[in-house]
Amino acid sequence: MGLGLSESKFRKVWDGLETQQGKFTRQLWINHSEQKGYETVWAGMQFESGTLKAKVVFDSSDKVTGLFFLPWCAKWSAPDYVDDEMFGEMEVMIGSGKWELPETFTLPKRTRKPPVVVLVHGSGPHDRDETIGPNKPSMDLAWGLASKGIAVMRYEKRS
Repeated sequence: MGLGLSESKFRKVWDGLETQQGKFTRQLWINHSEQKGYETVWAGMQFESGTLKAKVVFDSSDKVTGLFFLPWCAKWSAPDYVDDEMFGEMEVMIGSGKWELPETFTLPKRTRKPPVVVLVHGSGPHDRDETIGPNKPSMDLAWGLASKGIAVMRYEKRS
């Protein structure tokens, strides 16, 4: 594995996780970022009895320099100002070939020719909702604006 994490040490950690959380069932999402010669990979991990976030840090030689399993935060819920009866969403692709990006288009139901807002990502690795723990600020904005008759496009960030 790299520096201080042998396969046997990793196996002990993993066995302990599965004792606490049940068997691993699937990966939920993955994000990565690079900073000062280190790459950090975050992954949502679903186990039989719970969900965890894994953080794996690699050095410039691709050796593991850090491994952390963190509790999952509370689930996201729509803000009070959202009226989900006022809009719908479509999954579309924008661009073509190697530049193609998945996008969510949030469209008001009762507005003809609505104004359109394109949400642009901030810094760091994020999905189209800019998910950070239980927060989804871009989804909050999209749903809130669509509740008021404004269409919103949000797309996956190319990192």
